[in-house]
Amino acid sequence: MRVAKNPPSPDGPGDRWTPTVALVDVTLARRSEHRRFGSISRYSVTTDDGMEREVIHGRSAVTKPGSPVPLTIGTAPPLSLGPEGLVMHFLMKSMEAGLDGIVFGPERSRPDITDEDERRQVASTLTFARSAHVSHLVCDRLAETTSTNLDHMLWTGVSLGAMKGIAFGAIAPSRGRRMVYSHFVVPVCPYPIEAPSDDELRRFNRSEFGAMLRLSSELLAHDVRSRVFRLNQNVVRAMRPGLVVRYARSVPRDSVSNIFTAGWRDAVVSGDAGVAATKLPSGDLATFELFDLDEGYTTQEWKRRLRGQLGAAIRIVERHGRHTDALRLSHQNDRGRHLGAVMRQVRAGVPLDELVHPYA
Repeated sequence: MRVAKNPPSPDGPGDRWTPTVALVDVTLARRSEHRRFGSISRYSVTTDDGMEREVIHGRSAVTKPGSPVPLTIGTAPPLSLGPEGLVMHFLMKSMEAGLDGIVFGPERSRPDITDEDERRQVASTLTFARSAHVSHLVCDRLAETTSTNLDHMLWTGVSLGAMKGIAFGAIAPSRGRRMVYSHFVVPVCPYPIEAPSDDELRRFNRSEFGAMLRLSSELLAHDVRSRVFRLNQNVVRAMRPGLVVRYARSVPRDSVSNIFTAGWRDAVVSGDAGVAATKLPSGDLATFELFDLDEGYTTQEWKRRLRGQLGAAIRIVERHGRHTDALRLSHQNDRGRHLGAVMRQVRAGVPLDELVHPYA
């Protein structure tokens, strides 16, 4: 394994898991109402580190049997994707199932920062600790301004979205929040490695884009075969100017996005996601879904990193395939079933400390 030095924390010489970044403003950009689903609110979040994020909050109008605790599911896009297309499809499906959702969109520099070198400097401060800290601050703000209970959450994310979720779950107890269940799909770099070259990163982004197109075509073909046109109509209404255009826009290609993609490349290989994994509460349910041919880790590395934590609550599920196979429709459906199994237990009144792991 190629080992690289862990970069210095931009949060100072102290504990890198207690960043000092603070919210500057959370502005409602727009809100839309969707019959049969609920409301979707888009927020622009600015922080004092020069970054801006888009956060999407979906509040379901679907009535499901009551549960003793309200649940919200969180996610973040993979490295080369934005909050549209597949991520929006996931949010709409969650709302259709009667579950509120939050999408923590990609980081960007503030619009007033126009100098490219200054943008690169802002992107160089990206860390998983900061991402998780800001996400919890946003949850606190939404709980206050929208009267939403975000004390109990689920998480599912692929690649970078999984790694952000690991950090989010690691600091959740200190924020007064409990992760009822988390599903981390192909998180990479449990230990530090050398950063990929620009060419390697471009090849990865192209493969991820190809996997996204494959999944979008699988979703459309599945709906046509099943004649489930209501879902497509609602998704199209929610994602004007149209589903296909929205999928195409889900892969940002502007210079600012490219700068921040490169910034996350350096943060990913730091091994901080592996450190965060060791901080996960051992009693909260979590699944690490790994693929045996992935180039960003070996299953044995994750088992070594999680030694002492694996058990009834935290499990590793190994599948055959590569990183982009995580976006196959069959795997998406399987994750949905396991998330549903946890939700049904909660709605049935099973105490959170007695929940059965969906892969038990």
